Amino acid sequence: MTKQAKDCQRLRRIIDYCEKIKIAAKVFNDDYETFADDRNYQARDVCSFYILQIGELVSGLTDDFKAENSHIPWRAIKGMRNVVVHKYGEVDMETLWDALENDIQKLKEDCRALLEQGDG
Repeated sequence: MTKQAKDCQRLRRIIDYCEKIKIAAKVFNDDYETFADDRNYQARDVCSFYILQIGELVSGLTDDFKAENSHIPWRAIKGMRNVVVHKYGEVDMETLWDALENDIQKLKEDCRALLEQGDG
């Protein structure tokens, strides 16, 4: 498999995780208080896991690909993964919520656009 094909495969998997996050986050009803409620820890943990997986996939993208598409904050995405992994018990709820509410949909759209550009 070529490097380009591997990058496209990773983009497709990132899109899949973004879609899974959207499904898992439905339980929050776009409400931060519901998200932060300790009774919703399972859905919150699932979303965190998917963010972790997205970060892993981003780290596997080729440097050339990331450089060619520097309008996407690859380093920040990987950084969010590191926060989830290394500070899981201390993850700032507002930061995680912001990522779920604002960044995941944009990332999905950006990845789809990249696939369409490359006919991936």
